[in-house]
Amino acid sequence: MISQLGFDTVDAGPLAESWRFEPETTAYVTPYFADPVALQESLGKLAEEIRSGIPPRSFAPVDAGRTLSAEQLNRLLSQSSRKLNADRVLG
Repeated sequence: MISQLGFDTVDAGPLAESWRFEPETTAYVTPYFADPVALQESLGKLAEEIRSGIPPRSFAPVDAGRTLSAEQLNRLLSQSSRKLNADRVLG
């Protein structure tokens, strides 16, 4: 059924490797945006608002998205580096 909808399945490994697709890793959200630069700028602005203590007003840009092949996702997963929760910007 998944392939009938146009999606590939990707084995991302065991649960112990799930950090590879957590927030702020290379495989999380950004690769699916048609304009990833606009997303990163928006997230940077949001992080600044959070750090300054003012109520956040920034939102992710409206974006139609783009497809990402299983091969591309596997490459991104292999390139991910583990980020400690304390080091996260938007954590």
